[in-house]
Amino acid sequence: MRKFRAWHDESKVMVYFDPSKYDEYIAAHFYELVHSKGLVMMQYTGMQDSKGVDIYEGDILDFHGGEWGGYLDPEVVPVITEFVSSWPLCGSPDDVSSWRTVVGHIHEIKKHMP
Repeated sequence: MRKFRAWHDESKVMVYFDPSKYDEYIAAHFYELVHSKGLVMMQYTGMQDSKGVDIYEGDILDFHGGEWGGYLDPEVVPVITEFVSSWPLCGSPDDVSSWRTVVGHIHEIKKHMP
């Protein structure tokens, strides 16, 4: 399922878009609209975190391995075109849905930086 979201940096608003819910014309022109408005587009990875939250490019995933007794630093989900033959973050997609939690996204974090 191809779903997207777009971040508008000026207003600090995230807009979600599922092309399957719109007619062909709107879906086809979504990309033009995103770029003309200066939005940053991120694609849904097709996976959910341990709380059932959809994971998009640019999300920051934390690791809750209390039962493992382990710890991993939070990681940013890379652009989907970089997914070559395996999940590029630590662990498999099953590990992600069991142990990882979306704690934010890179654009949200940038607003807190000087």
